Amino acid sequence: MIRALTVEAPQFIPWIIAALALFATSAALFYARWTFGVADRRLDEARSEFQKMLELDPQDEGSRRAVEELVLLIAEKYAMPSPRSADESGARLLREGRPVEAEKVFRRILRTDFTSADAYAGLGKALEAQGRAREAEAGLREAVRLDPQHASAWKTLANLVATQNRHKEASPICRQAILLNPDCGELRLNLAVAVLGLGRIDEAERALRESLKLESQNPTAHARLASILCHRGKFSEAEIACRQAIALDPSESSAYNILGFLLRKTDRLREAEAACQRACELQPERAAAQINHGVALRSIGRMEEAEAAYRRALELQPRNAVAHSSLGVAVRKQGRFLEAEACYRRAIEIDPVYLPAWLNLAIALQRRGAHEEAQVAYRRAMELEPPQSIGRTAPAPIVRSVAAGTSSTS
Repeated sequence: MIRALTVEAPQFIPWIIAALALFATSAALFYARWTFGVADRRLDEARSEFQKMLELDPQDEGSRRAVEELVLLIAEKYAMPSPRSADESGARLLREGRPVEAEKVFRRILRTDFTSADAYAGLGKALEAQGRAREAEAGLREAVRLDPQHASAWKTLANLVATQNRHKEASPICRQAILLNPDCGELRLNLAVAVLGLGRIDEAERALRESLKLESQNPTAHARLASILCHRGKFSEAEIACRQAIALDPSESSAYNILGFLLRKTDRLREAEAACQRACELQPERAAAQINHGVALRSIGRMEEAEAAYRRALELQPRNAVAHSSLGVAVRKQGRFLEAEACYRRAIEIDPVYLPAWLNLAIALQRRGAHEEAQVAYRRAMELEPPQSIGRTAPAPIVRSVAAGTSSTS
């Protein structure tokens, strides 16, 4: 009867416990000890206290045994786990990919121990796994406040902030995480992304090379390094890094995108188009890949396909100045000059300091005889970048004709 009542109607347990206190004058002391034992899951000690109580009053042994059975049942069914065992349980749930259940475990710990850095760190990880970045960050920051040497909390916080492109904040967090996790290549990769976002290219390259020393099989790190090498004009090294990334992960779309760019820069145009197409197949929702593919298609004379690629990019990012300006070039190559001019103007409206759009507009105006307007656009282009750099962007005869206010058929 007692067992059935406990299982079917647990709301009566407090009343049952109160009734148990009537069995002996030592009940209060016994109950205090029992509570301590149960709270820490020390059930053997709790049973020992029952035995002592039984020795004090050996009468009615059957009732005493019933009481013992009842309270042990309550202990097993309702006792709170110790913080350490709960932390382990939460960590296990995270490893098993069950973050919602893990969150409940860590919140239960924090209701009784709100100073547990481990619990806050675990809660942050569980929330991050659910995509609740803001809540996760709050938990992780509390973990490192309570324990400034909490390595895993710093690591998770660094990864979280880095993936949000908050470069200025991410840089010092990544450095602190690296101090506490010196063998983690991923953290150096995140540091590289952060400092690259701040324009510190040399530092980013060093961080990537350190990352690859620790984790040489990381395709993302190889692709990032390839991007920097490509920016520096080290196309041979960049190609090696790209191909390493692809060998490690054939679905690494950014490596194909970078490879397409550098192949085009080294005049392997058809190979470049194939690499760019593969990047678009792997990540069709990425506007930059569509633009790069459009440039590759344009370089081999496939203007209609290039136009389609730029329009796909604009469907993904309607306010992409590069895509508007590139679309203008593609339609101009097909003889639609007024449409091209409108594309350049739209690019300038979106990004008033985008040099190629100003230069393309100047050329378009010059070709339709609007010499004064063309000179205004060209002067604006020169304000943005020196004339010698502009000469690398457009054919020299066209640049000279625009600057002089004369016509050109180039």
